[in-house]
Amino acid sequence: AVAGTAVRVLKKDPAAGELLLAKLRDDRVPAELKPDMILVLGELRYALAYDDLAAIVDDRSQEKIWRMYAAESLGRLADPRAIPLLRGLFAEDDALLRSYAASALGRFDEPGVSEVLEQALRDSNWRVRSTGIKALAERKGWTISELADRTIPSGGFDESGTMELSYGLRSFTAKLLPDFKVELFN
Repeated sequence: AVAGTAVRVLKKDPAAGELLLAKLRDDRVPAELKPDMILVLGELRYALAYDDLAAIVDDRSQEKIWRMYAAESLGRLADPRAIPLLRGLFAEDDALLRSYAASALGRFDEPGVSEVLEQALRDSNWRVRSTGIKALAERKGWTISELADRTIPSGGFDESGTMELSYGLRSFTAKLLPDFKVELFN
């Protein structure tokens, strides 16, 4: 709630990003305030925060929540330099961190990102897979149902459940039945 209110207030001030970045770097600022600062820097799309956010993501000794929020903010910045860092998070043991990486990558319109998101679809954790599906659909401007319609193989059958098969000079029609059996016709 604090972060949301801060974003609405701070978006009106062009110096807000600079101020927040200075506070994020300040060791005297209480650590419990820093996750909100990390999120707000992303909401502001403050590009000068890239190096700090990237360092947080890359530092395995950082608090998990800081790394997750920094990944999210890097996604909001959409700086292509972040792609290898976010891709690297898929090697982490923590499923939430991998999920945040998938979500962040979904904001990039760069070559190769879809392939990385497809890696998320094969993750062992349901949350990572779900986030990967959502991110892939959003990148293409599709609903999740539209993504499924376009990516789940049809087995060669058309919309009516039929397929024309050639066998030398002969031609057959295959029809997919409601019980998923295939019937051949001359």
